[in-house]
Amino acid sequence: GDSNMATGGREYRIFLGLAELFRTAVPPRVQESIACFEAALSVTPPNDEARVRRDAAVLLLQQLGDKAGAKRHLEQAVQVPNSGEVQCDVIYHLARLYQEEGNSSVAESLLRKGLNALRGFPNFHFRLLFQLADLLSYRGDYIGVATLLSNGAQYAAQTGTQHSQVLLLLNQAKCLILSCQYSEAKHTLDVCGQLVRNCAGRDGHQLIAFHLTFVVIYLLELGHVKEARVPLKELQNTVKLMTKKPKAGPGDVAGGEILEWISNEHLFVLVYLVCTLHSLLSGSSEKATSYAARALALIDQDTSGNALLVKLKASVLENVVVCRLVQGQFSAAIQEIESIIVLCNTFSSMMKSHQPIIHTLLGLYSMACGSLESANSQFTMALQTADAGLQIFVWLNQALVSLSAGNHAQFRTILESIAGSSLPESSVSFKSAVRFVRGVHCLLADKQTEAKHYLRDSLVLANEHDLNRLTTSVLLLLGQLFLAFGSIKEACDMIMPAFQLASKIPDMHLQVWAARQMTDLYCGLKDQTKTVEARDSHSRFFQVLSSEKARAQQSKQHLLTHVARVLYTVGVLHDGNLLSRLVDWWTS
Repeated sequence: GDSNMATGGREYRIFLGLAELFRTAVPPRVQESIACFEAALSVTPPNDEARVRRDAAVLLLQQLGDKAGAKRHLEQAVQVPNSGEVQCDVIYHLARLYQEEGNSSVAESLLRKGLNALRGFPNFHFRLLFQLADLLSYRGDYIGVATLLSNGAQYAAQTGTQHSQVLLLLNQAKCLILSCQYSEAKHTLDVCGQLVRNCAGRDGHQLIAFHLTFVVIYLLELGHVKEARVPLKELQNTVKLMTKKPKAGPGDVAGGEILEWISNEHLFVLVYLVCTLHSLLSGSSEKATSYAARALALIDQDTSGNALLVKLKASVLENVVVCRLVQGQFSAAIQEIESIIVLCNTFSSMMKSHQPIIHTLLGLYSMACGSLESANSQFTMALQTADAGLQIFVWLNQALVSLSAGNHAQFRTILESIAGSSLPESSVSFKSAVRFVRGVHCLLADKQTEAKHYLRDSLVLANEHDLNRLTTSVLLLLGQLFLAFGSIKEACDMIMPAFQLASKIPDMHLQVWAARQMTDLYCGLKDQTKTVEARDSHSRFFQVLSSEKARAQQSKQHLLTHVARVLYTVGVLHDGNLLSRLVDWWTS
């Protein structure tokens, strides 16, 4: 018996050695390696069966894309009593396969069992916890995910794994932001900030960067663009320090923790994305385009097909679309939208989550091109699956479409929807935009006094927080109102700074509008020379805009505005959908 066991042990080691030899050959001899793993299983000691099956499954997935073969090995491995890293890996890969098949409930059950089994192994426990949080996010239950992460953070505190505790709290804050629970998000970020300051080890800069990233995102979600400048500058300085220091290894992290949320390289892409958002909101489309280009350059350096990078790329492209629309580059904008659709269709887990975002972008594009019917249709489709924040953004833009089309019944319905929604009182961007839309409505209804009241309220909020595109729009509308009253001095105080802001952004729509107002203003001032100059500027801007609209509408991509469904409905939730609720309050 002992002789047979010794012989079996030797054969087992030989088969594994050959499997590794074939696996690392150049090029890899995958079929031979798999055959050796299969042979090894016939003589594998019971305690090693799960490990061998895991290794075989990973090889099948990575080299051959054989999901069925990998699933067979993993389902057998998960039945073998095991613990620690092997058990975590088996559950992780098997749950991903179940999720890709659409069996999210089976994946959830497996992950929850794994979490209970691995409570004595914090790092592996947290790895599965993050995976479960991603799976649950697919359902849009951000509050439920935040609760899961909060419980995980408490467990991390009990086990003294502070690095993991910070990452869990940051993810919790992200979910609270996405669900518009801003006061809870601020509290979580404050707690997290104290922990980050106490963290030791070379990973300190990375945790500081993570924390500052979400502080900036939180402030941008509320429209506090001016307030976000300080933490954004601190974030940029922290990233510079990170590029000069070696990356922390497991031994450099407090408590020897090995959990890595995202790599430094991916963090740098995220930081560029946040810089893009900030520039876009503050009304600097050229700077936003520059940051987006840097982010895309970093992404293109990585050819691994990493899921997070694909999501980040989609988010960056969404910002690029808005920049193109602001700058009047409509044909480029619709081509970028097509690129996002192609990207999502080649990465199935993003299909469902991006459907409302893409319909929103198509709606904005249609608004910019003056296709009100298409814009209304796209916004209506976006609302079917949009989350709370995106809903309000879409309603506001659809309200402007309704007013432009003279559909006052739809406008009233939209206002009732906004009033009945959980509009966050702390969000100055939402409050300012709602007042702007109400001001436009009152102006069209010939209620000048009410219009001035709403528009001035909107102006105070937008100007105080550096929402420069919205500020410009309100100034122009007030200038138009004062011109109608014959109040030339008041009109001049509105139109002059609006013209300067529109040129600084630059926003082609606002430049056309401002040049038209300048023409009327100088005409009222009896300044014939400047009237001619302003009229020429308006004509030049208008011709450029009209030419670009015609070019875009003749492109094959323009047909996307008539498509009822641009994506299939399979996939998991996209984490980075902040763009669609933050940008472009006025595009026509």
